[in-house]
Amino acid sequence: MDTPPCAAAVDEEEGEEAKVVITCFVEFVSKANLDGDDDDGGGDEGREYRRAKRENVLKRRWISSVLAMAGREVDAGVVDPADGFYYKSVYVLHESSRDLRHVRKTFPWHEFYNMNNLSPRTMDHWNNCSYKGDGCKEDPNAKLQIFDVKVLPFTLDVTRPVEVYGIIAVRDDVDEIKVEGEDAAQDLTMADGCVDIQEHRCGFDCHFKNRIDGALGTILKHSMVIQAAVEATIQLEFHLLPAAAAAGFRIRMMGYTARGQRHGSTYVFAGDGREFDGFIHAAGELEQKFVAAVKLGDTLELSFMEEGREPLAFMSARHDSEVKPYRFQNGALVFVKVSWSVMELGP
Repeated sequence: MDTPPCAAAVDEEEGEEAKVVITCFVEFVSKANLDGDDDDGGGDEGREYRRAKRENVLKRRWISSVLAMAGREVDAGVVDPADGFYYKSVYVLHESSRDLRHVRKTFPWHEFYNMNNLSPRTMDHWNNCSYKGDGCKEDPNAKLQIFDVKVLPFTLDVTRPVEVYGIIAVRDDVDEIKVEGEDAAQDLTMADGCVDIQEHRCGFDCHFKNRIDGALGTILKHSMVIQAAVEATIQLEFHLLPAAAAAGFRIRMMGYTARGQRHGSTYVFAGDGREFDGFIHAAGELEQKFVAAVKLGDTLELSFMEEGREPLAFMSARHDSEVKPYRFQNGALVFVKVSWSVMELGP
């Protein structure tokens, strides 16, 4: 990573005096009073505790400022930056680093999550219910919806490009999904560890913005655990393209849920800052598919972000699929298919 060291950027806001945002955490801390007044007793242990507490506050303040400055604070209003839970540091499991988590069986979680099994398993528990639609006997379960993941280095200017790769894995006692990147022994690891999310210890249907800290950087995660959720798989198939768009045409799609019959958005899984934004060059099925967890009974609404047009609404179900057409203002025609699944828990 050939990246310049610490720097500062100017956040220009209309009608307000420009603010200088320090984009390197090391410099940000050096300008703050991290140690404070530690002459109030308590010994070394007390001083270390107070220092760690102040550092945590500074990290959240720095994260808020650089994300806002870069325009990367998606869904900024769902968790107040002044709240103590805004990108709160989460507990990393013991012996969960890359060199230990697949070889040790010291802790129960190693065995529970089958950490010694490195092969991704197929998702063979989906859509195998013999009762479709409303006749399905399976109950929906809690599902984790990850909205976005960001990586911030501590010792570099975060506004400059940084090459990031690695492994992101989500694993439970039923299945595992892995996305793997390349490996380079000489590169530095910013964060490495596992976090355990248990249903009975977390709040349902609430936005969580937390972080996993490493010595050189932090991983920011925005997610929600949705109670009694089903999975929606969204597919787009284009049947007609406008003749005037020989080189293709641009489409944007966002999606959100509406609770019951009300249209109060509970969460936006593909909204401003992470909506689908691309060019369609030929008729046929779009290779990319979209997946969202939706609470059973809620409505999934998909919008192609054309002014004056209503979104397409799909009522969630245990097992079912529905296809709806949408004609763009330029004459293009797409068929939107939403398939619903309940995961049958099993061996």
